[in-house]
Amino acid sequence: MQSETIDTQEILWHGELREGGWQDERNEIVELCDWGKKYGIHGFVRMEFDFEIMLCNFAQGINLVSGLTLLPINRSRRGPGGDLPQGHEPGKVPPSPPTDSAILIKGHSRFETSLDERLELPRPSGMPPRPPWEDPIPPKGWMGSLLSEFSVAFRAIQAGNWHNAPSGLNGVILDHASAISFFDPKYTSLVEARRGVDRMKWRAGNITKSDVELFRAELDVVLTRKEKGSDVRWDGLIRSVVERHADRLEFLSEWFGADRKNVTEAIVFARQTVLEMLAPYFVVDSIPSDYKTNLTWLNPTMHYCSTAFTSHLPVDDFTPQEHILQGAVKVVMKEICRTLGVIWLDAFDAEETRNEGEQRNTLNRWKEEVERLMGWLGWAVWVKCKPACGHFELCSLPQWPFDMGPESPDGGDDIIPRYLDETGHLIFNSASGLLNHWHNAYYRNGHSIVPATIAPGTLLYHGRRQASTPPDGPEWVSFDPEHSYMFGWNVYTFVVGREPLKVLYLDGSSAANMQSGTIDTQEILWHGELREGGWRDERNEIVELCDWGKKYGIHGFVRMEFDFEIMLCNFTQGISLVSGLTLLPTNRGRRGPGGGPPPDHKPGKVPPGPPTDSDPLAILVKSHSRFETSLDGRLEPPRPPEMPPGIPREDPIPPKGWKGSLLSGSSVTFSAIQAGNWHNAPSGLNGVILDHASTISFFDPKYTSLVEARRGVDRMKWRAGNITKSDVELFRADLDVVLTRKEKGSDVRWDGLIRSVVERHADRLEFLSEWLGADRKNVTEGVVFARQTVLEMLAPYFVVDSIPSDYKTNLTWLNPTMHYCSTAFTSHLPVDDFTPQEHVLQGAVEVVMKEICRTLGVIWLDAFDAEETRNEGEQRNTLNRWKEEVERLMGWLGWAVWVKCKPACGPFELCSLPQWPFDMRRGSSDGGDDITPRCMSRTEQEPRRP
Repeated sequence: MQSETIDTQEILWHGELREGGWQDERNEIVELCDWGKKYGIHGFVRMEFDFEIMLCNFAQGINLVSGLTLLPINRSRRGPGGDLPQGHEPGKVPPSPPTDSAILIKGHSRFETSLDERLELPRPSGMPPRPPWEDPIPPKGWMGSLLSEFSVAFRAIQAGNWHNAPSGLNGVILDHASAISFFDPKYTSLVEARRGVDRMKWRAGNITKSDVELFRAELDVVLTRKEKGSDVRWDGLIRSVVERHADRLEFLSEWFGADRKNVTEAIVFARQTVLEMLAPYFVVDSIPSDYKTNLTWLNPTMHYCSTAFTSHLPVDDFTPQEHILQGAVKVVMKEICRTLGVIWLDAFDAEETRNEGEQRNTLNRWKEEVERLMGWLGWAVWVKCKPACGHFELCSLPQWPFDMGPESPDGGDDIIPRYLDETGHLIFNSASGLLNHWHNAYYRNGHSIVPATIAPGTLLYHGRRQASTPPDGPEWVSFDPEHSYMFGWNVYTFVVGREPLKVLYLDGSSAANMQSGTIDTQEILWHGELREGGWRDERNEIVELCDWGKKYGIHGFVRMEFDFEIMLCNFTQGISLVSGLTLLPTNRGRRGPGGGPPPDHKPGKVPPGPPTDSDPLAILVKSHSRFETSLDGRLEPPRPPEMPPGIPREDPIPPKGWKGSLLSGSSVTFSAIQAGNWHNAPSGLNGVILDHASTISFFDPKYTSLVEARRGVDRMKWRAGNITKSDVELFRADLDVVLTRKEKGSDVRWDGLIRSVVERHADRLEFLSEWLGADRKNVTEGVVFARQTVLEMLAPYFVVDSIPSDYKTNLTWLNPTMHYCSTAFTSHLPVDDFTPQEHVLQGAVEVVMKEICRTLGVIWLDAFDAEETRNEGEQRNTLNRWKEEVERLMGWLGWAVWVKCKPACGPFELCSLPQWPFDMRRGSSDGGDDITPRCMSRTEQEPRRP
């Protein structure tokens, strides 16, 4: 399998994952055995559906006991009772290709390939070539059927399940004192790679080269040292930990969640069970009266519980690997005991409560704690068939190669995506969303860096709290005054001069100061890695980026938070001041009815209490490091020099004679969010001209570490920060070339070309998905119109003279249509003038078009004669198949144009995606924030809380 199962072997020998290495076990065994000679290694124990050894030498260390020719096996294509198919003649090839009962042979490169390209078992050298898959000849006089392949496969799976017991595999003695684990935190690249990734999709293959060298050095020490370590039986010790806790934790989880009438009984028995688990360590003389808060009385119990399995060990005799194992046992026991302690503090006086509602809430709290612990531990002993299997059944996990093939590089075999390592559609999608607010608010973690220019005459805005001269150093400017207004009531307007400003555009929500990946590209650009807390450091970031950009003549960096902005490096170069206006002050979201001050408030007096989260401007201030910190530790906007410190958040004084309320913070916030949404159109951002021929995408497959890091990770959690140092150097070299070369590339308008692809297909694919899934009585109409829509999409490329009678299997008649459809947007391009980045864009367009056309072709083959079917059941099945195909394609493409508020917003609402910093502050470290768009009222602008 290419998911992760052979990663350790690839790392052991090659130091990296090779393309197609998972298919190459025939060479793998030879290379591993050659490598192992210097260590005296005879073989390698592995497991597929049962355990095996890759044995290096059959003439060394083992003796032949017997060699038996066993009964042949039916190839699962015999008639009833094992007879040959009706009309079959001995020696004649059966009339159909091998079925998937030949899965084992398909899955193994240990089998040779026959002349007809079907995988075959190795044949004796004296045996002439035979028709493949010929039925076996049973022994003379044999009666009845032979064993079927399915029967033999079941027995093999059953044999593997015999080794499910904790005692392990008979005959194999493990040297635990020399165990090397890729979970060891010293392999920092794997620690990073696992963050935010589903546990079942972690893989050793995400290791970096530096960590590979560390591993190889450790392995060399382990295989050559003479010290054996301590005599601790680590297998027994670890098994004891599991045995002491697994069953009782599982019981507690089930007990807490049981549907019952007598809740008091449940509380009492649960309390008893927890006390039973803690009793061997419970040492306490007295319980303080403040036992809920003064936890010192539980400290001895926690100590003894946590160290019960490790405090006595002979640590002086340990190997480094044994220290790792000891630490692992300590960590596990500490968390088990901590969880039991948390429940016990709650359970200690729980019997005194007789209120049923409180009791049920208590049980729910305890259940959450236990299930959290069990999920964290992740012991496979809890993975069971539920309900339990019957007497004539075997509980079995999915087994390779019977339940899964090689198709799933991310371990997600329940879904089996088709193109997990393909990046063309990702490059295309990223390119289609450049400077599009909606796309970048949805796909917040940017993966593109694009050189650009700001056109002469473009207006830029800068808001400040104090009325003073414009900034004399790097600062932020926006493209919309509504955006700048949030940062201060003194708004300066600038215009770009005669020469365009040279800038770099970083896509995604790259101005959102979150730890989930939004600023990864900036960190990589300047620091080459992610710094601890770097996402909070934009004040230093702008200075450092501007210093870095000087050698390339870069004036600034275009980014997006809830609207687009520029980190402008110099306000005296390339732009001119148009105006500096002191605008209306805004309410801080804490005024009385009608916008007046709170009752009993006197001018100049500090408002009662700190700013609340109902103040959206306060949210912005808290989230930006661009604001200074006041003496009382609260983040404040820069204050006018004439204003004394210590009176933060004073209510604004409206202009003399002003009547009615001022703008509230909520309305200013809404206006800024609305301004960002103005840039949702495909045309992008006015005034910014992107150099698509110089686009650098972190989705480029040359950055192999990111290809690896994306496997098995939810699309919304991909981040450029998972890049390795070697790929960072590759990126920096690419960027240096892009920023210094004189060749401009071709004149292809990539933005228009890519937009055309989206325009031609987005609406019709969305329609097809809705149409195919609609609830209808007239199913025939559904089939007919869907067929028509697909034909409409293929019609511009449909060239065919005749349809062969075997059109379902002989697909040559569709080949020209598929060719013209797939290359419609790229076959005419001037490839000789392309930059390397344009070749990447061309490939991305072709990948996307090829898959769109292929999907349409698959549906068309099914739809071609679908009008002849009148059976309603078959028609509904047909519609469902087509819908699955269309939805798979749309999910693979992932175009943000399909992300909408459903149902659609009313006339007094704005459809908006969650926006930083109003809907989230720091962001989830793994990017798991809610991204569902929702309708915002334009008339009742309730502030949104992060």
